[in-house]
Amino acid sequence: MNRRAAWLLCLLLAPATLPAAVVNIPLPATVNEQEVGELSASLENEQLRALDIKPILGKLQQLLTPARYQNLLTNTAARVPISALEAVGIQTRFDFQNLKIHLTVPTGAMRSLFPMEKLAVRG
Repeated sequence: MNRRAAWLLCLLLAPATLPAAVVNIPLPATVNEQEVGELSASLENEQLRALDIKPILGKLQQLLTPARYQNLLTNTAARVPISALEAVGIQTRFDFQNLKIHLTVPTGAMRSLFPMEKLAVRG
């Protein structure tokens, strides 16, 4: 049994009468279906609560509009709450069955590859 599975097994076997404990565990992650390594995740009641996104900040800067990226950087916590990621347009999904985190930056939140001012037709 690997380390992630052992953590999750302990989380699931904890008595239901105890107050919910936040568990921090490294989990493999993808951004727009591309593997990006492991991110430290905070789980509570089998729900993803926060992520340490420092390892993928460069990737997010390439994908997000400058305004959305700046809004993301205003969160100074070590782990960014999922609500803060969703506020800038990043969709998150915790795949409990495969122990994996999926982050998706939809096209509406993405940086434009072709800025409109450069595409303007000159007359």
